[in-house]
Amino acid sequence: MQIRDFKPKNQFFLAPMEAVNCTSFRILCLRRGAGLVYTDLIDADEFTQFAKETSVLDAIKKFVNPNSEDQPLAIQLAGAKIENLVFAIKELENYCEVFDFNVGCPLGKVLGKKAGCYLMKHPDNLYKIISEIRKTTNKPLSVKLRSGWDEKSINAVEVAVELEKLGVDTIILHARTKEQGYQKKSDWNLVKKLKSIVKIPVILSGDVFNSYDAKIAFEKTGCDAIIIGRGAKVNPSIFSQLKSFQKASKKDKVYCKNEVNPVKDFLEWLKLYRKIERRNNFSEIKDHALWTSTECKNNKEVKQSIVNSKGEEELIKIVKELKF
Repeated sequence: MQIRDFKPKNQFFLAPMEAVNCTSFRILCLRRGAGLVYTDLIDADEFTQFAKETSVLDAIKKFVNPNSEDQPLAIQLAGAKIENLVFAIKELENYCEVFDFNVGCPLGKVLGKKAGCYLMKHPDNLYKIISEIRKTTNKPLSVKLRSGWDEKSINAVEVAVELEKLGVDTIILHARTKEQGYQKKSDWNLVKKLKSIVKIPVILSGDVFNSYDAKIAFEKTGCDAIIIGRGAKVNPSIFSQLKSFQKASKKDKVYCKNEVNPVKDFLEWLKLYRKIERRNNFSEIKDHALWTSTECKNNKEVKQSIVNSKGEEELIKIVKELKF
């Protein structure tokens, strides 16, 4: 697979996830074998405003926190104000291999700016934005779509066809509507349909939680790559497991942690977090501990212990005692 002039080392990427994809987590996933990692969503308006109030360098540190080990990196942007998107792209293009434009976010704060999934309802606005982004950078450009706004207005294939004409290099399709959120199964038939129509690579997003899911996703859709969010959040070593996805078994648990070391993953992430991040947020560390504990023995009691923990030392002790 190739995205313009960028050739990832494999077909499995870390999806953008808000409040998850800090630099430390991205590096951990790269160490575990991710072919490409994405930042969480960066609001171009917020980036531009912060850069003007402080400095461009401060904005880059706040929103991307670049690190030499954090490559290859895709930066995901959202917004509807073309001047701010252009500003952000010009300032950020030296820090990434790929730009992604988000047309899938269902959050109210993004929709209120007529951005994210709002643009699925107003594709003419999207095409104007993409035309300007394409003029601004020669970097590989992906666009992440949802199926549509709701079941009555599924238009991802039609939108993707137009985006291909505008010079978009790959489409990421999360085959659920905005109204569905994460309810019901992702419609992989729509991914298959899209793949049969466009010539650019198609990346599948949604409902791949282990190697067996990946095997079936490739077989059913013919997609070129898979971008993984929740499956990686709970098990960043999924990327090492995916190397042998063709041998995967239907017997795998949802977040299969066979032959990986979730405790090691957490402790390695925490070491990176302490070293790299510009913040020290105990609630964020707790979140990662909770995700790590998914599918552990005595799960309910363990999660409650993590929630009740009062400090890092106590939390680490709990994590070190996890059994799977």
